[in-house]
Amino acid sequence: MNLLNQLKPSKKQDGHHQKLPRSSVVVPLHMYPLTEETWEPLYKAIRSHPELQFIIIVNPNSGPGAPPWWPDPGYVREIPRLNAFDNVCTLGYVRIDYCHRPQDEVLADIRAYGKWTVDEVPHGTFVRGIFFDESPNNFSLNGVKYLETISDEVRRAEGIDHPRCVLQNPGTLPEERLVAPSRPDITAVCEETLERYHSYSPAEKVGIGAWPRSQCCMILHTVPKQQIRPLVRELRQRAAYLFITELGIGACYQKWGSGWEEFIDAMASVDP
Repeated sequence: MNLLNQLKPSKKQDGHHQKLPRSSVVVPLHMYPLTEETWEPLYKAIRSHPELQFIIIVNPNSGPGAPPWWPDPGYVREIPRLNAFDNVCTLGYVRIDYCHRPQDEVLADIRAYGKWTVDEVPHGTFVRGIFFDESPNNFSLNGVKYLETISDEVRRAEGIDHPRCVLQNPGTLPEERLVAPSRPDITAVCEETLERYHSYSPAEKVGIGAWPRSQCCMILHTVPKQQIRPLVRELRQRAAYLFITELGIGACYQKWGSGWEEFIDAMASVDP
């Protein structure tokens, strides 16, 4: 079975009738693994909830890193640990600056992730796709061609493991005619504070509601801890991929907040 299909919500859940659609946990993991304990809250969640699927975005150095910095001992120790779990899909972080970053640099980053499998690193050091940060949302012919080219590179790059997932992150609702030609597997249509999300216009709400749930990712930060659980219940109806944290934008991808376990428990819950 294609791994990306495994990352879609399951219709079966421990013998119980499923009341809420299952969503996958998306983790923008920008924190450096200083010790074997740094990512332990993540490992605990993965081990404790085999029924949940985790899409983990690894970001060694604002991208894959390069010699002499790479291979880095922290990442070559931890990435194989992540890839050993059946319910984990690792993606490599690549910034594209709204298609203004030179395309050759982006292609080089994609290929660098692919080369991890032939570097002198432990077996299991690989990614299964690419997370394109700072993707555009407004249509342009240049944007269409740019996104097509880099997405096609992911799908044919040697060393990137299946399913070779493409996740585009405009952080807001993109024009469908912009992204459709590049066929992203997942699109992050929201990367906002809870306050901004609640202030969406009627048109924005309709647009997000119309986006295919199976391809929809939503990332919300600065969410009061007591609102994490009800927000998860709401957004699981709209998006198959979620990340929600009480931390603000400066810290939310750099450390584990006190609401991390609340978020995971809400993602695992079957109750409405």
